Amino acid sequence: MCPLVKSIYIVDDGSSKAVKAELEVISRFDSRAKLILNDTWQGAAHCRNQGASRAKTNWLLFLDDDDQLSQGYLAAMRPLVAAHPLVQVWIPNFQKEKSRILAPVPLKDVCVRNTVGGCSGLLIRASLFSEISGFDERLPAMQDWDLWIRLIERQALYYSGVEGVVYDSDSTKKITHNLKAKYRGLRRLYFKHFDARTQSVRRQHLVRVWALRQLLEPSGPRLFTCIMRILTWPKATIYYLKWYKFRSNRYTYNLCNPQQITQ
Repeated sequence: MCPLVKSIYIVDDGSSKAVKAELEVISRFDSRAKLILNDTWQGAAHCRNQGASRAKTNWLLFLDDDDQLSQGYLAAMRPLVAAHPLVQVWIPNFQKEKSRILAPVPLKDVCVRNTVGGCSGLLIRASLFSEISGFDERLPAMQDWDLWIRLIERQALYYSGVEGVVYDSDSTKKITHNLKAKYRGLRRLYFKHFDARTQSVRRQHLVRVWALRQLLEPSGPRLFTCIMRILTWPKATIYYLKWYKFRSNRYTYNLCNPQQITQ
């Protein structure tokens, strides 16, 4: 483990006994590792906030269980943080990402889509994280997207230009593959930031919300209305087809059994 890390908090969110046993072995491997066990599922946002509340350091680093930090990421970030003391939040490049350079994250990167990515590799000052109350636990999905919007409003979020995270693109047990969680999260995000968005951006969000709604609850008798809506919103068909595969048993996870969901 990296010598730059002072403490490591592993939050187990109501997993099986076998997984807990493996985590206990890991926590004994390094004295800096602290294991936090939740008896029942609390959700990704709660777990991240839970770990952050225990930390006694000036900076927090987040990593989801299906991602990895790039080798040398923290060593590369140390001089960057020292050279820019006013920057409070850093986002890494993901593996093989070459287009991001050291710069503030522009609002356009989170207006219509979350092109910033997930929260793995996020490096943020603990004082700021506490000040903004961390991740919004009311969101069953899109918590990272919501955080980026709030940080950009404070002009606090920066791309580091440093490769920091390797995503597990083959993982199917992601909360973003849970259409019900995705729908509820996107819908809540739409209303939460409604006033800060233009009519055009709101419309594009509604296209996705509507496409998800049709996947979860087909319109049936409202077929004519659906056809007219698709003609008005051609992108709805694209989103529908893109997410259709997650309706299958392989990809669909029940919110009543959230142990199946990771992020």
